[in-house]
Amino acid sequence: MNKMLLIDLQKQAEEIIDGAVRDFLKAVNLIAENGYFRKIRRLQPVFEILEPANSEFYEYAYFERSLEWYSRDILINQSLMELFHLFGIECLCPEKKKEVRFSNESIEDIYPFEFIVCQDNKKIGYRYTRLCDNEIGPLLKKYQLESIVQIDWNIKSYKHRDGDLHYKSVSFKEFLEEYFSELDCNLVIDKFKKAVKEANDDVGFETIPRLSLRYLSNFKQDIDFMLAHENYRDKQFMMLSDTDNAKNLSGISLDEEDYKICDFNFMGNELYKSLLGNEGFAKCFVTAEYQYNVFRSGNSFDYTSVVCGYLKSIEQLIYKLLKINLDYPSNEKLWIRSGNTVPKGKRCEGKTTRKNPTTGRWQVVFEKEFEQYFNITLGPMIWFLHDNEKGWRLSDNGREKVHEFLLNFAKNCRNDYFHKDNIYDYEAVVRIRNNTILLMYLLIGGYKMSGSIENDKSLLGIQDDRFACLYKKIQELPHSVYKFIIRFSGENEIQAYRHFYQEKTKYDDSGSVISSRIKFVKTDLFSPENYNKAMEGAWSDKKFFIDRDNIPEYIAYINGRGERIEL
Repeated sequence: MNKMLLIDLQKQAEEIIDGAVRDFLKAVNLIAENGYFRKIRRLQPVFEILEPANSEFYEYAYFERSLEWYSRDILINQSLMELFHLFGIECLCPEKKKEVRFSNESIEDIYPFEFIVCQDNKKIGYRYTRLCDNEIGPLLKKYQLESIVQIDWNIKSYKHRDGDLHYKSVSFKEFLEEYFSELDCNLVIDKFKKAVKEANDDVGFETIPRLSLRYLSNFKQDIDFMLAHENYRDKQFMMLSDTDNAKNLSGISLDEEDYKICDFNFMGNELYKSLLGNEGFAKCFVTAEYQYNVFRSGNSFDYTSVVCGYLKSIEQLIYKLLKINLDYPSNEKLWIRSGNTVPKGKRCEGKTTRKNPTTGRWQVVFEKEFEQYFNITLGPMIWFLHDNEKGWRLSDNGREKVHEFLLNFAKNCRNDYFHKDNIYDYEAVVRIRNNTILLMYLLIGGYKMSGSIENDKSLLGIQDDRFACLYKKIQELPHSVYKFIIRFSGENEIQAYRHFYQEKTKYDDSGSVISSRIKFVKTDLFSPENYNKAMEGAWSDKKFFIDRDNIPEYIAYINGRGERIEL
């Protein structure tokens, strides 16, 4: 094919795709527009009086079902039929005029194939859903097909038995490349994806998970993974775009030794888990992360509530550090700005009160007896951390840089930006979140607390999550994995079956599974007979539980190949 003909072919193909996109979006717009009929566009619950879900769910389900229908029949199949015609490929497809809002599975129960390609005296049937093995032969015979191909739309493609010549699975891209190799297949897929995204925007629905204890538990697990794998050395302080007269702190990094200190404490000693703990600053941070994920689409919302969570988490963390300092005082005399006036009986200039040598503002001695007179607004607390020179693990240079970050955070992120306007700029949220996580890393990793890491973990609200981690690992294993090798401290290894029926997971108020347990049954030999006996309760005396008070020293499961896989 010469170049001019190829360009013309590609142009016509692109026009076909664009036309299908227009038809698709037009159809979606007709059902998405506000009005009387929008109100009644919802699926009917089967057991409506039992209120299985809220009305928004059924409205969303209606549009999701409609989008699947429109995507299949208008966006995809319409495009493919016209492309087959353009490329001179004979193709047969059923007329599906009566089947409204059918899913792929439902429509293919009626019409087994989306289309049949006739080429080189051979017919190949194409569908979008899988077949069972016993369905392949009858369909091949009935429709006189050479083979059946499932176009797999999943991100991770499923391959059906490589040795089966009559049934295989291919990705949509592979399908396009086989018949329309002259086209830019990535361009076609991108046009389809953009069309569906625009359709979703028209519909105006997005699934927002309720922050239930089960979801909270899983969500905190995701945050844990994010915090544990973040590259904090590449994370730099981000200036807000519309801050005035602020020193540009972007690009400022700490010295290597300071990073090592923060990495050792925040990551190595797992102090980052304090952001998932039971202290107030952790709850603020987790809530802000939840809201951040909910509203990350970047539409014109007021993101003030999201930002508030991040700002408050820093403020509460700093206050927590001050409280720890009070309980574990240093040998040097420290001062903090006075909030309430110190009574005359307790006022002794130079001993209990003084004027700040630099600002001239009144300060009170940093001792428990005078706590009620502290000014615990953000600014004075930041200056207290700075003035506590021996309270840092970091170098003086590192301490000064953290101080600059905190002052900017307090003034431009919190005071100027937060109070002056509603926050509609999603980029501002991204920057404040970045700065929050960076400051958490520097404060928790670089500030001295009690002098004991184990004690610091307790003071920061970090829970022992060894059992919770083990519980989730076991919980995520399929039921087919039931053979375990377990060893408790000071004991020999035992063989045990994980019981098929487990107790309902128990969550505490923070989403922890710490009160849950996992049931096992000991066995002398892994065999089908012994497994049945264990599951039927014949060996009740061999039953035991793994829980927070009974964590094994070693545990592994036996996979399908008989191999031990340690957890």
